[in-house]
Amino acid sequence: MRFVFVLGLACLLGVGFPAHHAGATSGKELYQSCVAKGAKAAHGVDCAAYILGFIDGMIMGYTAHGTSRGYCPPVTGVSVAHGRAIIEKWLRDHPERLNTDAGILAGLALSEAYPCK
Repeated sequence: MRFVFVLGLACLLGVGFPAHHAGATSGKELYQSCVAKGAKAAHGVDCAAYILGFIDGMIMGYTAHGTSRGYCPPVTGVSVAHGRAIIEKWLRDHPERLNTDAGILAGLALSEAYPCK
């Protein structure tokens, strides 16, 4: 009986979540999502959620490891709206880089916006 329950749960979870494409999100996919109009995000990437997670990850790395190389955010933090504006502008200004992994490009954008002194 337990096996049937687990199998049924696995089937429901498989139906409830769309399959994610292989590979990392590209800068192009992230940019398209950020500039998309309407509620549906392009390519299944939600711009605000991606950027929130990315900013949180950058802060966690900065805080947990005491790193000061490349990224030194203000003590007040970086809001999702401000982070989105920074990353979106960087992607728009560097169209030749859009086929690169979005995480690398977002990191470059934030590091350039908040360099360490």
